[in-house]
Amino acid sequence: MQVVGLWGMSTPLKFTMSWIDLEHGTTTVPTQAWVSDLFGYGQATTKQSGNGTFTVTPNQFSLGYEHTVSAGSFGKYVSVFEK
Repeated sequence: MQVVGLWGMSTPLKFTMSWIDLEHGTTTVPTQAWVSDLFGYGQATTKQSGNGTFTVTPNQFSLGYEHTVSAGSFGKYVSVFEK
């Protein structure tokens, strides 16, 4: 899967959904080159940070991730998406 518009960027952030059972599972953000010039700091790389999950009822998923550039990290974040 992928999310477009994270942090106002048009570059998609890709992630994987792994089902635990029919109602819920986990999300994983693989390490990936994300935005070529994040806020003037150069190439951003994104990787997993913490645990992400999803549920069918309610329709919701969360992603744990960290954006880094050569100067360092922008921090560790959890984004929650709901229908």
